[in-house]
Amino acid sequence: REGVVCNPCGQGLYKEVIGEGACDPIPAMATYIGSLDGTCYSYATGGEWSYQVCFGNELSQFKEGETISLGSFTSDSGEDVLLDATNVPYAYQAFTGGTNCGDPGDRSGTVRIKCETEGGPSGLASISEDVICVYILEFYTSLICDHP
Repeated sequence: REGVVCNPCGQGLYKEVIGEGACDPIPAMATYIGSLDGTCYSYATGGEWSYQVCFGNELSQFKEGETISLGSFTSDSGEDVLLDATNVPYAYQAFTGGTNCGDPGDRSGTVRIKCETEGGPSGLASISEDVICVYILEFYTSLICDHP
């Protein structure tokens, strides 16, 4: 961002507005996504299963008459902002201890929370299962777009 430098200025991450010389703490990512806690979003893949995340609570997979837990909320990215394989920044919430999946163990999932730059509504946009019974969901929202 023009006019703002993010640098270590004491402990933790701080931002300095160029020309002002003051170091203000960069708010933790949780400050930006905290309003998501307690809200639920569903995603239909077009296939047999649909998915639902209730931030700060539960991640699940469902179809008519059947619901499978993908885990309960266990952690989030805290102050960290991570980069995906294409260098897009994201925060996350992790869910573990879901319904047993046999040999691999319990189901689990991570919801990656990314900036919605198109001006659309917040929502789940994709799901992948690169490792059996371990799910990654992409969630887009404008809430984190202002994080430095």
